[in-house]
Amino acid sequence: AIRGGTAIIDLSWFGVLELTGDDRIEFLHNMLSNDVKRLSVGDGCHSSVLTVQGKMVGDVVVLRFDDTVTVLVDAARRDAITEHLDRYLIADDVEIAPAEKAAIGVTGPKAGEALLTLGLSAPEDLWSHHTTDGVTVVRIKLTGEPIWALVAHRDAVVELWRRFVDAGATPVGTDALDAARIEAGLPVYGFEATEERFPLEVGLAETISTDKGCYLGQETIARILHRGHVNRDLCGLKLRTNTAPAVPADVTNEDQSIGTLTSAAYSPRFECVIGLAILRTRKIEIGATVSVQTPDGILEAQITQLPFADATDT
Repeated sequence: AIRGGTAIIDLSWFGVLELTGDDRIEFLHNMLSNDVKRLSVGDGCHSSVLTVQGKMVGDVVVLRFDDTVTVLVDAARRDAITEHLDRYLIADDVEIAPAEKAAIGVTGPKAGEALLTLGLSAPEDLWSHHTTDGVTVVRIKLTGEPIWALVAHRDAVVELWRRFVDAGATPVGTDALDAARIEAGLPVYGFEATEERFPLEVGLAETISTDKGCYLGQETIARILHRGHVNRDLCGLKLRTNTAPAVPADVTNEDQSIGTLTSAAYSPRFECVIGLAILRTRKIEIGATVSVQTPDGILEAQITQLPFADATDT
């Protein structure tokens, strides 16, 4: 359904924050790694929330509306991100509040047509959004295929799900979602991105503006960019097994640890388990064989270029 039709996905792990107040744009611009000031109403961007040291608090999608800014976050990080932002609120006219909203995702080559059939918009530009009858449709990036998040009040999301299923969309679960995401080489917070890592190490360079002014964590990010490389980088692994191991798992070469397997799923396309790994840059050699240490034993794996498969939306 994801690769050939219309799939509907539970995105209840998206949390929603709403910012109001006259200083909301300026405040977020100074706090986030991407350029919030350039956004017009209806635009959005993918950004990282960083500590002073440039490490990740989370990654977010910022959506600009007329009188508010909506921020989509990992629900497990909503409180941590709110507390982090609150810590730097001094005299700013900004209020940050959780919204009673949830999200579902519609993805696949026929998903745009399905949205239009149900009277909703299908914004083409990445992170752009449009609201119809209380439903905000956002073009996001998660499966390697065209995908839109539908953000609405929790009760409305349940009805939206029913409408799409009645119209022929196929519900898919986390196994299918993970396989598609990993095939497209797309990282997520909690797996690839963590509090110990820099966004440039985990495939999130797109969340960094290189020409905006200062923001929290900017000095460290600027040093990394000036150096021209990171010590660790995101790459793919093809594992010689059909059963996905638990993650995280240590990746070794000649009995030396070279990094961590962060995501793994069985891919029907490749007929094996594929994964994303954060490896020491100097040890990344495409095609090389490495070992993945699991509780059930050692698995052989091959380092692979990302994305694994041709993707229309990476």
